[in-house]
Amino acid sequence: REAVDTAKADQDLLLAHLAELTALEPQAGEEARLAETRADMQKGEKLSGDLDELRHIWEGSDSPLAALRVAARRLDRIAPEHPLLTEALGALDRAVIEAGEAEDKLSAAAEALVHDPAALDAAETRLFELRAIARKHRCEVDELPAKMREMRSRLESIEGGEAQLDALEAAAKDAGQRYRAEAEALLSDADALAAQGRYGEAVRLLLARSIGQIANRRPDLVHPSSTARELSRLDALPDAGRRAFAAIARSVERALFALEDLTERDWNEARAAYADFALERG
Repeated sequence: REAVDTAKADQDLLLAHLAELTALEPQAGEEARLAETRADMQKGEKLSGDLDELRHIWEGSDSPLAALRVAARRLDRIAPEHPLLTEALGALDRAVIEAGEAEDKLSAAAEALVHDPAALDAAETRLFELRAIARKHRCEVDELPAKMREMRSRLESIEGGEAQLDALEAAAKDAGQRYRAEAEALLSDADALAAQGRYGEAVRLLLARSIGQIANRRPDLVHPSSTARELSRLDALPDAGRRAFAAIARSVERALFALEDLTERDWNEARAAYADFALERG
């Protein structure tokens, strides 16, 4: 219980940390992606003039690519007239293809390097938040998802441990109630014998059923040859249990070996010893 209580004391802190991380929802590899996006946007700000100038050169009807395509169409009409013209057309076709690829790359680069102040601010804010919370938890940004899983596992362990302990305590309580009911039923049966003046039988009933109760719960403690006196010396029994067995055993031994009839006083002493132990324990 102490270990569970200690863990529960950390539960609120774990919940707060987990809520903070869950709000951010860090993803593996996110730091690298954000850093790359931030760097590209910062480069785009510096290169925006050059990119605009290149875009003007490559776009429109008078762009180098458009001129190459016009030349290729004209050469295509006369290429059959001479092998060298055919070779020139092949080279020009390759140049058109290469120039087209260059235009596509320039467009992709311009898109990747576009300078969007709002997007840059959002990327930087997210990046710095992730790095700050990683420092708080003394780990790398990429380790934050694992840190969240660890926290969830610890919370589940705390909740599971508490539930298991509650179940054990409930089972112990039920067992105690059953034991008390058995003890009260035993005393009722023994009282009925004592009420008839059969004190020796009442004491022996206490002894026999008590031994049976111990054998049911701890079969390793009771053997066929075990005597009441031996049971009264068992370290596994609580002090009250040993005293109860000792009192009952003395009375039974007097009746069996000294052939003495037990008196009401003997019965009351044995009963009180058993009740003090069994009913207090239950």
